[in-house]
Amino acid sequence: MLIVGITGKYCAGKGTVAEYLVKEKNFKHFSVREYITQHERLNPSAVDYREQLIAAGNKIRKEHGASFIIEELYKQALKEGVNAVIESIRCPNELKYIKKNGGIIFGVDADPEIRFNRSKKRKDMASKFTSVEDMLAKEKLEESLNPDEQNLSKCFEMADHQFINNETKKELYNQIENYYKIIGVEGSISNREREC
Repeated sequence: MLIVGITGKYCAGKGTVAEYLVKEKNFKHFSVREYITQHERLNPSAVDYREQLIAAGNKIRKEHGASFIIEELYKQALKEGVNAVIESIRCPNELKYIKKNGGIIFGVDADPEIRFNRSKKRKDMASKFTSVEDMLAKEKLEESLNPDEQNLSKCFEMADHQFINNETKKELYNQIENYYKIIGVEGSISNREREC
């Protein structure tokens, strides 16, 4: 069984990578955002949903431990007994938990202008920004030096492999497959599944 954790900046393509693993490679998808939203009964339509999400996530980690959310999702993945993708890792100590337990971390990023343009097409309030500068400023405010709290830049740096998603979805999919060729899994995650 393989666990892949996905980290990255806002609108970089984390969901696109997760979607590919689910649809093409039969991974089971687990979402940190969904877990926090359900656990704290947040309203995704609220104007300040992103701020609520960050505060709620940090609250859960402070009360139950730095990697609590990931541990809970990891347990669910183990119970399913299939390859799983956990999206999206936001804190260094969450990332370390997945690595410690044999998982792989994918980091996803894209140029700020591209990410902002993607954000304008999204309906969820967690991805709403007024400008590129607004997006970057808010991301900067969320870069805590506390490894128990959110720091997307640090998590991206710590990823086992980094994908730059400035082109088409097909190009991103090719990057994923090429990564597995590099590590000697005969070009696809499907082959890795057969080994598990």
